[in-house]
Amino acid sequence: MSEQINEHDTDISIEHLIPYSKHPFKTPSGKEFDEFCASIKENGILDPITVRSTKETDKSGNRIYEIISGHSRVEAARRIELPKVPARIVDMTDDEADIKVVEFNYGRKNMMPSELGRAFKLRLDALNQQGKRPSDLTSGQNEQKSSRDEVAGMFGISGSKVHRYMRLAYLIPELQDAVDSKEIRLSIGERISYLREVEQKTLIHLLKKDKRKITLQQSNALSMARQKADKDNQKSNLTKKQIMGILDSNVDAPISKNKRPKNIKVSYKAIEKHIEKHLEGQELSEEAIHDIILKALENYKMPQ
Repeated sequence: MSEQINEHDTDISIEHLIPYSKHPFKTPSGKEFDEFCASIKENGILDPITVRSTKETDKSGNRIYEIISGHSRVEAARRIELPKVPARIVDMTDDEADIKVVEFNYGRKNMMPSELGRAFKLRLDALNQQGKRPSDLTSGQNEQKSSRDEVAGMFGISGSKVHRYMRLAYLIPELQDAVDSKEIRLSIGERISYLREVEQKTLIHLLKKDKRKITLQQSNALSMARQKADKDNQKSNLTKKQIMGILDSNVDAPISKNKRPKNIKVSYKAIEKHIEKHLEGQELSEEAIHDIILKALENYKMPQ
């Protein structure tokens, strides 16, 4: 007999639950999750999960439900072979579900950078889809706060940090994993996210093959090479030879025989007015300011 669809709390069979299609978080694992499973086995699931009904049914005509909140609880229930879990059935549009799945799951312990990137992008896309304002992954400051800054305000971090995390969503899984494991810095991950998929695959192959690390300057050079190719309307990808050439080049070293300082210090007071003018007084980390200066230099043209 089919389950009746109502907005209420009920017990739902594990077999009738599926993950949210755009769930941005990874399946839990490890010792902490083992302890979580043990706790549920002893005490049961105390807080109902949140689900919405789908148009799908099983062979017996039972309704299939999509999990909005409670993926970890359901995964634990599967492991310890609980037949049913307590659930709250709610009505949600796709956009509302995109927003709620981030709200419900944000703030979990040990969240990975790639998870944050997917979560922020999912929330931003949902806001844009609801007609808030155009997407702002690449644009500069506008008179009004961008949707990116609106997302930043919701989660209490800077707009530039949201942007950097969201760029990770454009990395291939292998590079996302490298950022999550801290083999590659977040700022480097943002730069190489502008490479095409095939270029990213070449890059990770070269990094793993020679067990080498990529520097911030090398990632910046790769990003600039991709931008130049796009500007010149080159449809071809950066070749393995080109990428290898950038990785093999000592971009940190002086490019001439003249002695040049390895470190140049600029007081914050000297650049404060420029930072504040464009970023509306946001509090930024030293790394974020460092990145802003590098991007400004990318666009600088020597006087003729």
